[in-house]
Amino acid sequence: MSMNLDQTADKITPSSNILDVSGATGGFNIPIGTTAQRPSTTTPGNGFRYNTTTGSPEIYTASGWQKVAPSAYNYNIAYIIVAGGAGAAGGNNGYNGGAGGAGGYLSASSLTVTPGTTYTVTVGGGGNGAAGASGSNGGNGSNSSISTVGTAIGGGGGSNGGGLSGGSGGGGGGTSGSTNGGGSGTAGQGNAGASSTSGYSWGASGGGGGATSAGSGQTAGSGATSSISGASVTYATGGYGTSGTDGGSGAANTGNGGNGQGYSNNGGGNGGSGVVILSIPTASYTGNYSGSPAVSTSGANTILKFTGSGGYTA
Repeated sequence: MSMNLDQTADKITPSSNILDVSGATGGFNIPIGTTAQRPSTTTPGNGFRYNTTTGSPEIYTASGWQKVAPSAYNYNIAYIIVAGGAGAAGGNNGYNGGAGGAGGYLSASSLTVTPGTTYTVTVGGGGNGAAGASGSNGGNGSNSSISTVGTAIGGGGGSNGGGLSGGSGGGGGGTSGSTNGGGSGTAGQGNAGASSTSGYSWGASGGGGGATSAGSGQTAGSGATSSISGASVTYATGGYGTSGTDGGSGAANTGNGGNGQGYSNNGGGNGGSGVVILSIPTASYTGNYSGSPAVSTSGANTILKFTGSGGYTA
C-alpha cells in the first residue's frame, strides 16, 4: 500500500489517528463494489465503501451496512395498489343478484421514497359470493395498502336489493317488479355499480363498477390497464350482470368483481383478490423486502409483485 501526500498541505498525526487532507483539491478514492461483494466487516465504523448496486456510499454500523446520509439519496418508484374485488349476489325464486364491484385502484408513476424507510404492504382478499335469497348481499372486498402512501378500498358487494358501496360499487338486484340502484364508488379509485333492470320476466342484475367506468345495465364497469410489470394487464374490472346463468368469479390478484347471477338457485361469483406492485430503479433497489413477492426485472427496473402482505425497505 502506498500513499502520496503533499507534505506542505497534508499530514498524518499518528497520535490521534488523523489523516489531514484538507489542503488537497483532488478526490479521495474508497473501495467500491456491489451489494454481493460487501466484506464481512464486524467492527462498526471500520467499513466504508461505495456500493455500485445502490449507487451510494455506505458504512458498517451496529445495524449492518447503511447508506451514508440517506436523506440525500431519496429516489423514485412507481406503484399500483389494487384492493380485493367484491362478491356478487345469487338469484332465487324470481330474485336476481347484482354483480360485485371492483376493488379500488390507485397508481403513481413517480413516488419519492426515503432510504432506510420500510413501506408495509397489505393485500386485500376478494369478497365471497352470496347464495340466492331475498335481500342477500355479496361480501365486500378487503382493502389493500402501502403504509404512508395510500389505501385502496375493497369493492362493494352485489345485492338482491341496492348494491353496496366500496372502491367501486356493486350492482343492484331485485325482481321483475323492482329496480334497485347500484352502490357508489370511491372518488379517485372506482365508479358506481349499475341498477337492476326489469327487462326479463325475473329481472336482470346490474353490472359492478370498475376502475375507469361505472356499470351500465348488465355491463361491467371497465378496469384500468397498467404495464408496470412489463406486460399490459387490466385490473379492477367490475363483475357483469346476468339473467338466468351462473355467476363466475373474478380472477385472483386482479381486484375484479364477481359476476351476478339471475333467477336460478345458485350463488353469485366471488371477487378476485387484490395485488400491490412496486417498480424500483434497479440502480437503487436494496433487495430488502419481507413477505413473498414475485421478483422480476423490466428494463432498468426491478419489479416486486405482492400477492400477500409484506413490505419493502428502501
